[in-house]
Amino acid sequence: MAIDDPVNSPKHYTQGSMEVITAIEGLDLDYHQGNVLKYVSRYRYKNGIEDLRKAKWYIDRLLYIEEQRIIKHDRSMV
Repeated sequence: MAIDDPVNSPKHYTQGSMEVITAIEGLDLDYHQGNVLKYVSRYRYKNGIEDLRKAKWYIDRLLYIEEQRIIKHDRSMV
């Protein structure tokens, strides 16, 4: 039985076949994308609906950033 290490391998990030940090780094996710994955993957084991709300906040922020990027791109084409 593995000992819970809340700093190096917290239980809420090690429920699957790989740690969440390994997936985030392997997928080369940015800060916002990584937080979405982090909160979605841990919600059942840590903060429940609160973590889903946090993931939604980061998704909404990503949408805003991408929409602003598109607007700037469109304006530069004029």
